[in-house]
Amino acid sequence: MKKPKTWKSRIKRYLIKYPFVLFILLFFFAARPVKFGEEKSFFHGYAIAQPVIRVAIGRQLSEARITASSGMKVYEVNHQYRLLAAEASEILGRGEKVQLSEKFLVQAAQAESRQEAEKLVRDLSKKVPGRIVVVEDFDRLRGRRFFSVRYGDFLTRGEALAWLKTLNQAGITEAWIVREEVARPEKNAFWALVDDQLLHFAAKTTLYIIPANEWSYLTFNGTAYRGMFILQSQSAGLQVINVLNLEDYLKGVVPMELSPRQFGELEALKAQAVAARTYAFRNLGLMAAEGFDLNATPEHQAYGGMSAEHPLSNQAVDATKSEGLFYRGQPINALYTSTCGGMTEEGSAVFGGSDLPYLKATECVEERLPEYRLETSRQPLHLSLGPRDITKEISWLMAAGIVNFDSWAASLSVYLNEPAQPDELTTWVEATGRYLSRQAHPINPLSLPAEPLTPLIFGRYLIDYLGWRERSQNLLLESEVNYLLRDFSRPLSKDLRPLAFLIREGFLPSTPGLAEPGKVMTRGEILFTLARIMQKEKPAFRSAKFKAKTGPELKLEVENETLTFTLSPQAFLFREMGGEVSPASSLSLLGGEDVVFWARDGEVVWLELQPTPSTNVLDRNSAYSQWQVRLSREELSRRVNEYYPVGEVEDLRVLRRGQSHRVLEMEIIGQAGKAVVRGLRVRWVLGLRDTLFAVDREWEGNGQVGYFVFTGRGWGHGVGLCQVGAYGLAQRGATYRHILNKYYPGTKIGKLY
Repeated sequence: MKKPKTWKSRIKRYLIKYPFVLFILLFFFAARPVKFGEEKSFFHGYAIAQPVIRVAIGRQLSEARITASSGMKVYEVNHQYRLLAAEASEILGRGEKVQLSEKFLVQAAQAESRQEAEKLVRDLSKKVPGRIVVVEDFDRLRGRRFFSVRYGDFLTRGEALAWLKTLNQAGITEAWIVREEVARPEKNAFWALVDDQLLHFAAKTTLYIIPANEWSYLTFNGTAYRGMFILQSQSAGLQVINVLNLEDYLKGVVPMELSPRQFGELEALKAQAVAARTYAFRNLGLMAAEGFDLNATPEHQAYGGMSAEHPLSNQAVDATKSEGLFYRGQPINALYTSTCGGMTEEGSAVFGGSDLPYLKATECVEERLPEYRLETSRQPLHLSLGPRDITKEISWLMAAGIVNFDSWAASLSVYLNEPAQPDELTTWVEATGRYLSRQAHPINPLSLPAEPLTPLIFGRYLIDYLGWRERSQNLLLESEVNYLLRDFSRPLSKDLRPLAFLIREGFLPSTPGLAEPGKVMTRGEILFTLARIMQKEKPAFRSAKFKAKTGPELKLEVENETLTFTLSPQAFLFREMGGEVSPASSLSLLGGEDVVFWARDGEVVWLELQPTPSTNVLDRNSAYSQWQVRLSREELSRRVNEYYPVGEVEDLRVLRRGQSHRVLEMEIIGQAGKAVVRGLRVRWVLGLRDTLFAVDREWEGNGQVGYFVFTGRGWGHGVGLCQVGAYGLAQRGATYRHILNKYYPGTKIGKLY
């Protein structure tokens, strides 16, 4: 007969069968820290949904100030959690005082495995004996680590330069100098002021800082963040890490990498979200040796926390939740660049290593780019008032229906420069009053228009009709009147304020002879004044981005909202180029251009095309689509010699360009030697925005180059997604899938988690 099972034996069998229950019980009672990502509830009921990412938002700090919107819990973490505060409002942490110094190394080679690197060390030791170290680095192109072989340490750059010359003489020509910071702690202490309580800790202490409730958030250095913080004391100072869900992290990345305020196209932001998510997911654990995954800087991805979030970029993140880019079933290394300058480059050409099929040189143009033509039946007018062009002002009045010069031709400019008649003045002023919805005010008999129409008579009549006596009497100092009319002959009249008011407000044009005795107002001067008043008192113009045209219908994006208007057959069209505005009978647009327009009852009656580069590349709206940098020989020499001991730079010679015409290999010729620079190092050494450039020289009388002029395009490394190009595609109606397929050919979108 079997003995009955006791409750102890039953629990023992249950725990053997279901060992995970034992783990949960041990965690609950022992309250020991769990690893990131193992549990949705990261700590004591504080939930962070997977996947979890750790982002370094502050490093090597001597001080860290952290606040909470509605309280925070503070725990000291060693072998167990120890609650320091249940609902703190502020923490001020002070770490070890760190004295930063520097050292220099000379990088001689790199390898894909440690074994290969050790072989290189043995070979180099035979050529040039010295202290050689192997340093583990990260390859951004392939998303994996590699091993650098370096000579050193050297205490000064001069010592490193001397050693670099030795290597060059031994035939090792692709070496360069690497600078590293060295932290020398002076004091081994860490303390924190938690509200009013001063706490001391041992070195390398870790604090967990958690919002006290679900609606609270933490702030570091004035920036608000989702999730929780880890505050650590390390030998180089304090380190603050933001621990949060990866989707929440992206909401602080996307608006930093592609501003929704400047580039407010949802599909472009969705493409950016997918690329950033793929990059982050693939590189989780990248900086694990330092206690986090990624930096919050452009070194990895720019991250601005909750303070950077924007409704449109949040929408882009939510709409693409968990989506990533795959090539042959694996997440890709989704590199992206701000502005490609018309064409991206092969990844291997910039970063070295083997080719990746999805990081190919790609033209930043749309093959089937539509071209829209806006036309008007109006012939362009060119009207002047003396030396001043008043074409725009007269077109405003015509568009508003205040004047009608449709039947006039070339003689209109002559007509406008002739003296105005009193009946013309009253007609135009009354029409302006109706446009402004102003009720006619009683006119002082002394203000009634009469011949000759002097500036004084014109000013009094206009001020009285518009009811601006109160303005001119109370908003103008007597000293201002005297100053504004100082060039006028005296005595004019006691009633000078109306004229002075119109001049001060910028309504009355400062034309030659305005203050001369016997001056009579011309038609152009009166109409110019009325146009200025019309636009200041009842602004009609709106800024927009042109989207598309179908028949007479225009699609314009106004304050992030796409609106439809009809283009008037007799619309006034203008184009601004080189600071000059000219009337046009037609305009050609590709979409995405900035325009200023005026619509009446849903009909565009006036439109001006803002300055637009004359090109079809998609990133042409970037401020860095084209640039120029002028460097003196001395400045360029200083930059170059931080990396290569060539002495004073005499010339530069491009040896090789990539498919996008980026400089892939450049020879620097100096008085003390030569150096060949390759790939992305060209940008670093020269200190330029991009490697897509041409070099011009300004020569001095002694035959030496005085200045090097770099004229270039683009900003960034030029590989992968062109962010401003993606915006240009989205403006033309492309979906985020189309955008990603263009810049990452051969990839597929799938679920990362």
